[in-house]
Amino acid sequence: QVLARQDDRICYEIAASDKEGRAIVYQCHGRTSASFNQLRLCDESVMRVTANGSRPVASIQEFLREIEMQLQAEQAGSHKPRRNNILQEVLLLDGETALPFADLRRLDTDGEALIGEWLAQHGTKNWIDALLEASLQPMIHLLYAHGIGIEADAANMVLMHRAGLPSRVALKELPAGLHMASQFSACAGIEPSLLQSYEDGAARGESSATQVMTQFYSATMLRNFGQLSIFLREYFRWPELSFWQQVAQCIYRYQDARPAMALRFASFDLFAASVQVECPTRRKLLGEGEGFKTLRNPLYRFRR
Repeated sequence: QVLARQDDRICYEIAASDKEGRAIVYQCHGRTSASFNQLRLCDESVMRVTANGSRPVASIQEFLREIEMQLQAEQAGSHKPRRNNILQEVLLLDGETALPFADLRRLDTDGEALIGEWLAQHGTKNWIDALLEASLQPMIHLLYAHGIGIEADAANMVLMHRAGLPSRVALKELPAGLHMASQFSACAGIEPSLLQSYEDGAARGESSATQVMTQFYSATMLRNFGQLSIFLREYFRWPELSFWQQVAQCIYRYQDARPAMALRFASFDLFAASVQVECPTRRKLLGEGEGFKTLRNPLYRFRR
């Protein structure tokens, strides 16, 4: 809930409850991001407010625990079987080094961004273009050509690079993270079949292009590239809209090279005015019926 606005700074109030079930609230400052209208909160401003008064939040862990109901998702996830580290298994080509995609937003002990030297060496625009060619193009090819949306956020992607310049990506948590449109109007010929998952018992075949788009946008666009665009703005002053324009150009390069697939581009409209995304935290807090939300699509302004 918005309490007050001053220029681009907003004061928010967030309802929560402590471990005894007593109602409390958190108040903090932040701003609305251009990337899917996400809220970016200033952790230094977070105040915990109870009937006895207010105090600064003891830790972000306390904030998350009381907002996300004792982090039930993490507790449930702790019982999953351990998997081998993809970095130990991926086959690297000559000159390549592997890096978890999430580390693109990592800071060192001095507070400096890990990718800072790479951006300075290769140029921010050139580096982003190379990143999108290496990571986004393969995923939109699977989406357009086969109706497969990969649910790949930063935790499930590994970037291969040469001296910091992106070259390829590897994906893990598959096939559970594959979502296939079993029928969509633009799919011609024999559709691919997903093998049964040894862990989940079945691959996630979906019934519509809309459902596949929801999973693809939730992980790839919102949680992965959306968070990266905000990081680049905050630490390197690279405008979010410039980032999304480069994403749009990457998609159009793929489409322009394959005009015969125009109907498939329409079936999976990456430039729609709004997109539906999955919100796991919202579902945990508000119930199963509240697990999805419609957001403004930052790619829409670049629609041809």
